[in-house]
Amino acid sequence: DGIKRVMDHGRSKPLVAYAVGHGEPVDDRASSLVQDIIMPNYQFVVFDLKNQPKIPDDINALILLKPTEPFSEIDNLKIDQYIMHGGKVLFFVEPLQAEMDTFRLKQRIFPYQTDLKVTHLIYHYGARINPSLLFDIQCDQYPLMSGNDVRGNSLLPWNVCPILTGSDGHPITQNVDFVSARFANTVE
Repeated sequence: DGIKRVMDHGRSKPLVAYAVGHGEPVDDRASSLVQDIIMPNYQFVVFDLKNQPKIPDDINALILLKPTEPFSEIDNLKIDQYIMHGGKVLFFVEPLQAEMDTFRLKQRIFPYQTDLKVTHLIYHYGARINPSLLFDIQCDQYPLMSGNDVRGNSLLPWNVCPILTGSDGHPITQNVDFVSARFANTVE
């Protein structure tokens, strides 16, 4: 207890936890988020949601990033209780998934629906993540091989990767540049 008090005493940055236990990426797919965004501004811990009895109150925010395995009722209850006690959760979940690996191999996108058993919790707090992909004409480009192009690749509009922009007057997006959202689901 004394060591914990000494460590907590010097804490000036909020504590952000990255939840694992439901197939979340723990490789290069998550490292840029951790290294570039979280580490400079926050203390960071990996938190095993499945094997802990509750989410500690000293965690300021919990990140659920691209889980691929369903959440149990117990895990949903832990998240719900954490939120009810003032905790903040960033849900980066995809009820409809599509991967670039499939496109690279088959030259087609095969989105598939997943039941992560967490969308009802999100709905309880006023949002619904739909199992549909967001398409937009303002989109990123993707290099595709062209049989007639001697240079090899052509950059073509990739409508499933919309370019998102924020409002300059909004505090959340005022300093955020354009964001390429690859295979984003719609939210209401």
